[in-house]
Amino acid sequence: MKAGVAALWFVLFVASACSSVRAQDSVTVRLVRDPMSNPVPMVELTTAGGVSGRFALDSGISDSCISYRFAAHAGLKTEPVFDDNGRPQVVAGQAVQKAPRVEFSAGGFPIRFERIAVLSEAYVRRRPGLSVDGVLGHDFFSHCAVEIDYAAGVARFLNASEVTADGLARAGFAHAIRVATTEIYDGDLSAIYADLPAHLRVRMVLDTGAPCTMVAYETATSLRAARAFISRAVATPTEGGLPMRAKIKRLAVGGAVRTGQEVAYDSKLDKNADPELGFDFMRHFRVLLDLPRHTVYFVPNPPRPGLPGGPTPQ
Repeated sequence: MKAGVAALWFVLFVASACSSVRAQDSVTVRLVRDPMSNPVPMVELTTAGGVSGRFALDSGISDSCISYRFAAHAGLKTEPVFDDNGRPQVVAGQAVQKAPRVEFSAGGFPIRFERIAVLSEAYVRRRPGLSVDGVLGHDFFSHCAVEIDYAAGVARFLNASEVTADGLARAGFAHAIRVATTEIYDGDLSAIYADLPAHLRVRMVLDTGAPCTMVAYETATSLRAARAFISRAVATPTEGGLPMRAKIKRLAVGGAVRTGQEVAYDSKLDKNADPELGFDFMRHFRVLLDLPRHTVYFVPNPPRPGLPGGPTPQ
């Protein structure tokens, strides 16, 4: 549930701080293939000391983080994190650490954190089946424009100053569908507004790290009552409840439209859980997240027979 994650990370915000990206020409890197076939987009980052790791691109998590194991392997100095009462902060049963002044390179594109949270491997890999050493979260996206082309299996990092009319034209986004984003949870996450059947308009977290698009159970109930489902919902037992999946007639984010979009919903989640616009919607587009300017761009990918459920890196 995103509200819970955002609230948790807000406690850590002072410790992990925001990332900052130094000026650099844009760099294109390949998405990394996950050994467990998880569709979340991932890239390889390398520390200043030459140690590489697999990082998820996850705009649905407020702050970036690395695992204890990766911090130790990379020889990074870590420090304990204390709350306002001087007690060690604990997440998932383990003490939180921070690593100060950490620099990474993504294919030559420099990414610098004044401080980054160091958490248990189990927490860093909390997405089902996700095998990563760290996560680039919303704090990173809020300082850097990122293009993700799921079909081509590449990501492109751009300094925010590069996103100009000429730059967009050169990158093939001159005629892209442009959608405004809004910051939520005091700027910890970004959201867009989506139009669903039955005249429903919902705010959804822009979540590149979510494998599926999720709506609140109450929204799903309204869609079902309006006969907006075009296929029967199927129970899919997973950890933490029984998420239900069904295809709806239409999901529109501005001019970015998908018919027959699958959505998930879970009666056991809090009714105030934030809906998520996930990978299964965005993989049909080239997506440019320019969160420093509160904008996301969509360019539809041409149909590709046999397109799998995840990126197709070479």
